[in-house]
Amino acid sequence: MHRLICLAVVLAAASAGAQTDLGVDVVTRATTLNPIEGDVAVLTDGITPEDDPAAAAVRWGGVGMVRVEWPDLVDLATIRVYAGLAESYSLYAYVGGSFDAEGQRLEVNEMTYGREGLAPLEENIWFEIECDASLPIDNLGLIFSGNSVIYEIQFLGPAGTVIAPASFGVLKARHLNDNAE
Repeated sequence: MHRLICLAVVLAAASAGAQTDLGVDVVTRATTLNPIEGDVAVLTDGITPEDDPAAAAVRWGGVGMVRVEWPDLVDLATIRVYAGLAESYSLYAYVGGSFDAEGQRLEVNEMTYGREGLAPLEENIWFEIECDASLPIDNLGLIFSGNSVIYEIQFLGPAGTVIAPASFGVLKARHLNDNAE
């Protein structure tokens, strides 16, 4: 199965533990209507404005998607997001499927579960997106709609332990090796 971690900014639709650096684990696609600003490595650097008023963030001017994948099924209980500003979110969790080198989904998969909601009105705050840990998944898309400023994203298991996604390098190598056969 082809696997890829991707940060994609898309027209029609709008991470990892603090110790995991997604900077080398993503492919970025941007459009002129949904610009992205910032280095995605900051999404998992563990630094928020609580720790450092000069903390760096990723900004979307419209709609942004973080696509994450694990090499095995995981029991994801919670996604924690530190947002400087966010309007709403959508979460789409899957089992299986594959991605091309740019991070676009190649197959249409039935969603295992999904969530939509409004982000808190307060700025510079942690908020949590509850997941269904009773339904194991191996990839997801997390979409932020509206103007968004995101400092940190953490993926947590039922006991609150960090579930770090597979690295882009490992998944990209697997993708390239699968296509070479």
